[in-house]
Amino acid sequence: MPVESFSPEMYRKNLDVLAMVSPEVAAWLERSGVGPLAPPPAMEAGGGEQGLSGLHPRAGGITLVVGGGLLDEVALLLERMPAGHQVFCLQPRAELLAAALGRHDLGMPLGQEELVLLAPSEAALEEALSRNPQLSLTGQMEMVHLYAGAEPEAAAARARLYRVLGHALRARDLALDWEMQSGANLVANLVHAAFAAAAPGLPGCLAGRPAVLALDGPSLDPALERLAGNLGGAVFFCS
Repeated sequence: MPVESFSPEMYRKNLDVLAMVSPEVAAWLERSGVGPLAPPPAMEAGGGEQGLSGLHPRAGGITLVVGGGLLDEVALLLERMPAGHQVFCLQPRAELLAAALGRHDLGMPLGQEELVLLAPSEAALEEALSRNPQLSLTGQMEMVHLYAGAEPEAAAARARLYRVLGHALRARDLALDWEMQSGANLVANLVHAAFAAAAPGLPGCLAGRPAVLALDGPSLDPALERLAGNLGGAVFFCS
């Protein structure tokens, strides 16, 4: 995947794949007014204090790049990383991302989700995360800030990314809590609280209605199946 000069044909080819796998990113580029005929901006391919050449990507891991310039270093990382590794890239400047799409043949890594491009709006980041929950589930993610000098767009996009990831991590932790004993305790206590709140209105509320009393045991489940729809208004109690 060598670095090439800007090619409008390469841009269109990559954009077609991007529209299928990350439609919010393709839509953002189109709304931004960048196109295949615009000359690439003059800037260095890399940037920032931390590069990708020293990374040691692992199978099953994720590299999350914020910035990335014209994606020259990202393209080199894609060539040497092991199978099963993913690269997510948030380049918040549409003109740089468009130039990168006309510079590198990214159709295959985009189509195989080895490379996932992100758009900088919070809604777009949430949409991408919904398709890629591994971003909030993996324990093998390395984030790299790769931009030249002071770029306010990158700082703002990084803040939005942190916010979206933070919400996802809280949701993950809540889901894990529900799978543990604390989740069962919460449900049980809520049931008791609901009955306690309704207790003053219980006396007399079932007066005159027939009742069916049952004890828990191996025959309870088949009995419930036979009784379903046949209680005729009777109240069912089970210890």
